[in-house]
Amino acid sequence: MGYRLMTTPIAFDSRPSPEPDFISKPFFDSLEQGVLCVQKCSRCEAVQLGELICNQCFAQDLQWVPASGQGKVHSCAIVHLAYHPAFAVPYAVVSVELAEGPRLLANMADCDLQDIQVGMPVVMRPSKLATGVTVPLFVPA
Repeated sequence: MGYRLMTTPIAFDSRPSPEPDFISKPFFDSLEQGVLCVQKCSRCEAVQLGELICNQCFAQDLQWVPASGQGKVHSCAIVHLAYHPAFAVPYAVVSVELAEGPRLLANMADCDLQDIQVGMPVVMRPSKLATGVTVPLFVPA
């Protein structure tokens, strides 16, 4: 059994999408409004993403606050094998270190794949999928 390279991908907006749960719903709701939000601890002010408790002081009082949407590429992977027909290959998956500190995995757009560099400044652009869920996409700053 081997992998098959997809040569005729289906439309971008028919990609499978995340299913927000009670923890991530505020994150996806803010993206719907065009704003990237992060969690901030009311006790120690640590910033993180998608948790029930603070990773630093274990407090349960986390608030979703707007982030700048700016960051830099921490790492990058170029995907050459289509694991689903909706994903046209090749494409880039980047780990972005947000200006506020947390790292977020997302796709990179509006950039030649060979031009993506670690440390490259990027900015978040919301991208609405056909399912109605808005996801973060990063583009060069």
